[in-house]
Amino acid sequence: SAYTAVHVRQGDKWLMANLRESEIPTSAYEDSNYLAWLVGDWAAEGDTAKLQMTYEWMNNKHFLRGKIIATNNDGSTSGGTQIIGKDPESGRIVSWFFDTDGGHGYGEWSRSGSRWAIVTEGTSADGAPTAATNLLYHADDKVVSWQSVNRSLGDMRLPNTREVVIERVSSGN
Repeated sequence: SAYTAVHVRQGDKWLMANLRESEIPTSAYEDSNYLAWLVGDWAAEGDTAKLQMTYEWMNNKHFLRGKIIATNNDGSTSGGTQIIGKDPESGRIVSWFFDTDGGHGYGEWSRSGSRWAIVTEGTSADGAPTAATNLLYHADDKVVSWQSVNRSLGDMRLPNTREVVIERVSSGN
């Protein structure tokens, strides 16, 4: 914090007349820097699909931009673009996701140690509301895991996804 003190002289003594303490605001970069470990290329491979993710800083390091591509064994692809940064109004880390199929979503991030919970709401390409909580665990600089729980599409509850272990292919530094 920062403080300002106003002293006044009364006779031969200096007295404190006013003291003001205020929080020093952190910059968006400092808050977003909690996610700097995401910068780089990541990949995962499962029985039915391959996942590729690339995260990089946007200009001035206020936001991260992620490109996600999932390639199914039949050759079809899905994915999208994610933007992550600090909302200057709320002070929270937030994200926006734009699906390649035309859907979109918004998430609010909260952190507990090396674990992140991203509570999301969105709209599918056909206009149905979507919701989920995505769990991201930063195990170390080379491994993260991701899982989506409490998922819904319209009025229908969807099953939780399996946890996916994602490995760093290269750092963005």
